[in-house]
Amino acid sequence: GKLSNSTIQYYHRVLSAMLADAVRWGLLKENPCEKVKPPKVTPREMPQLDEEGVRKLLAALEEEPLKYRAIIELAFVTGCRRGELAALQWKHIDFDNGILHIRQAAEYIPSVGVQVKPPKTKAGVRDIALPASTVRLLKEYRKWQLEQKMRLGNLWQDGDWVFTKWNGDMIFPDTIGDIFKKFLKRHNLPAIRFHDLRHLAATLLIHEGLNVRAVAGRMGHANPDVTMRVYAHALRSADKQAASIMEKLINKKTHAGHKQA
Repeated sequence: GKLSNSTIQYYHRVLSAMLADAVRWGLLKENPCEKVKPPKVTPREMPQLDEEGVRKLLAALEEEPLKYRAIIELAFVTGCRRGELAALQWKHIDFDNGILHIRQAAEYIPSVGVQVKPPKTKAGVRDIALPASTVRLLKEYRKWQLEQKMRLGNLWQDGDWVFTKWNGDMIFPDTIGDIFKKFLKRHNLPAIRFHDLRHLAATLLIHEGLNVRAVAGRMGHANPDVTMRVYAHALRSADKQAASIMEKLINKKTHAGHKQA
C-alpha cells in the first residue's frame, strides 16, 4: 500500500545518514538525499477521551479477564510502551513499595524475531510509582498466573515474564495491541490505539497539575522539552484552566470588595 508521510520521512532520514557516512569516507562526492525534500508530516491529533470516556473505559475493564485488566490498567496508569510491558518480568515489580522498574523492552525485528534489549535511552530506564489499586490487581493476577503454571506443569516455559502466552512464553508486543483493540470493540468504546493510552496518561497528569519534568520522567523522555512538544495541546488546555481559575479568584475578590464597600 501507499506509504505514509511519516514513514517516507523516516526512510529519508535513515538513507541520508547512511549516505552522509559514505561522503565522509570518500565513497561519494555528495549526499543525493540533500537534494530531495521529504514530505511534511502533520502531527496526529492526540486522543481526547474526556472524564466520562475514561470512566467508561475503566468500568469496562472490570468485566475483562484478569490478564487483560492487568495489561490495560498498567499501561494506563504508567504510560508504558507495549514493548516495555511485553519485556516486564516479575522481578521488575516491587510489591512492597509499589514501584515498577523499567529496565528492558521487547522489539520485533523481521527475520530475527522478538529481541529484549535495554531501553534506547538512559531516560527509558526508570522507576514508576504504582497506585495501590494497581498493586492489588497485579498481586491477584500473579496468583492466577501461578495457578496456571501449576496446572500446566512441564508445559510451562518459566521465563518469569509478567504477561505471557498460554504456556509462559513472553507475549509478543503486537499481541498487546490486538488485545486492546478487541477490548474496545467488545465494549463499543472509541477506537484508539494502544499507544494512545500512553498519551492519555500524560495528558491527564498534566491536566491534574503534575509538573512537566515529573511527567517527562514517568514517560521516559530524556528532555522535558520533548514532553512539552508532544503534549503542547494538553499544556495549552491546562493553561486555559489556569486562566479560568484566576478569573474566579479575581471575581471572588472583587465581589467581596463590593460587599465591604
